[in-house]
Amino acid sequence: MRYPMLKQSIFFFLVWSLIQVPMCLAGKLPVSSIVQDLSVIEAAMIVRPNGRLLLNKGSQDSVRKGDLWSIYNKGEIVIDPISGEELGSLTDSIGIARITRTDKRFSEVMLTDSTRSSNVETAQKALRYDGLQAIFQDKTGNNYTMYEELRAGLPSLNWEYKISKEGAKTTHPMNVLLLAATQNRLTVWSGDEVVKVYENLDSSVATTTALGATSVQPIFKKEPVPQPVPGLMTPGMSAKLGGQNFRSVGSINSIAYNFDLFQLEGQQQPWFVYLTKDVLYCQQDLGKDKRYAYRYKGFGSVVNVSVGPDGMIALNIFNQREWQMQSHLLRFTTAGFQTVDKDIPYILSYIDLGKNGVKELVGQSFDEENYYGTGIYKMSVKGSSVERTGKVQMPAGYRIHGSFVTDMDNDNILETGFYNLGNNLMVYEQGKEKWLSNDRFGGSIQVIMIDNIESELTTPRREIIWCPPAVIPHGNGHIVALVHNHPSLLSVVGIGPRKGNVSILYKANGQYLLRTLDAEFDGPVQAVFTWGNELYCTIVEGKFYSGKGKTHIIAFSLDEIKNALQ
Repeated sequence: MRYPMLKQSIFFFLVWSLIQVPMCLAGKLPVSSIVQDLSVIEAAMIVRPNGRLLLNKGSQDSVRKGDLWSIYNKGEIVIDPISGEELGSLTDSIGIARITRTDKRFSEVMLTDSTRSSNVETAQKALRYDGLQAIFQDKTGNNYTMYEELRAGLPSLNWEYKISKEGAKTTHPMNVLLLAATQNRLTVWSGDEVVKVYENLDSSVATTTALGATSVQPIFKKEPVPQPVPGLMTPGMSAKLGGQNFRSVGSINSIAYNFDLFQLEGQQQPWFVYLTKDVLYCQQDLGKDKRYAYRYKGFGSVVNVSVGPDGMIALNIFNQREWQMQSHLLRFTTAGFQTVDKDIPYILSYIDLGKNGVKELVGQSFDEENYYGTGIYKMSVKGSSVERTGKVQMPAGYRIHGSFVTDMDNDNILETGFYNLGNNLMVYEQGKEKWLSNDRFGGSIQVIMIDNIESELTTPRREIIWCPPAVIPHGNGHIVALVHNHPSLLSVVGIGPRKGNVSILYKANGQYLLRTLDAEFDGPVQAVFTWGNELYCTIVEGKFYSGKGKTHIIAFSLDEIKNALQ
């Protein structure tokens, strides 16, 4: 008789749980999303000759029309009286600026006190929602717990709690952030501009409605998403990150080893740029046949491409017969491809060095034995040639393919990530190793043979050409999206990974965490990149030796991924 009783107990427990869960979760506003949307963002002022004021952050950095920014001037230096060391500087507040218009990478602002505009100078620091008065206006008197959570999550604001009758007129001071809470809704006023409305839901996942916000429209029509993305499970390598929902962007009838997007000046719609076995293509609409092609006809093989600003494209070309790099730098315009320089003896990559949000051309020297040399340099175009302009300090063993540089947690210390010979991801800070992935990454389907027959010191091996990561602004820092293919038992004989995924590397409470999306594909992932508010990735299928196959492009919502990281 024990077992029937046990079954009945389990049955009633499950029924009770199903009844109770909706009761606990219904009607909850997304506090973590509100904190994220109102978090501090740092930018720099730009003063135009005509007096117009700009910020060096735009819609791609989550800047919205109506956002309020405090502008600061560097003040008195603080000196340690014992050691004489400079501890930092006091900041003087110049005024409060309001976003009046956003572009992708910059915004136009206006001071709420126009008499102080003459005090603004280029490069002065601006912080969004920092040091401002924030009024939480509770129109039911039942939202004090939410006020406490918001106050704890947004300590940069000067908070005030008020109770007012629902339906009472709301005043909107220009320099104040006002959060008006009713039973089912929270409206955020930045000055007299509504920047966000959060609605209650009858489920565990809340949605937001943006009003007056500038957003980048998706390139292709969105397909319906069957369900919201779930949150994180218990931290650990086994914990999956929500992301099984995605939309199909398009496909091409060949295997693409690199894929990216860039925008030409004066154009709204971006261009896809991708490298197949024989040809580099630029194409605006994957559903149409019109595209520009560049065919390299010299000796050697195109290892990979790296996309920079203003239509610049670096082609890494390895000439095994001459045993040297003979890279090219191209510029793409609506007139087609133009060769800027060729036979460049460096491994090239456009990398955001973590200082201004702009990718710079970086070159790593070629080593006859190890492929990756020890010299890393900033490169720039001078006339019709590419030249070194300065040395870049990188950790020992740095390998430029698949690497990134960014400040992940806004501590003004840059992290450098790259893959070692064991196919583990390594993260360094100031030349010191801080983190090493427990698991090996499966690499890429693109490899080159390192076998210099003229050198007795070179051991023949296959060198993985790692896929570039995507560095994504998140809060005050950054997260990194990585191609995370599964290692194959046959990788040692040149057969690449057969299944793939995408992982997110981020930092929380001083710890590096790696989370993999719930989605898993039957083919390897060969690229990750971002556009607007979406994370793109490409999945390839076919015969990797011959280059015959297909490449499928899909997109995830960055908002859903970021919310799952809370």
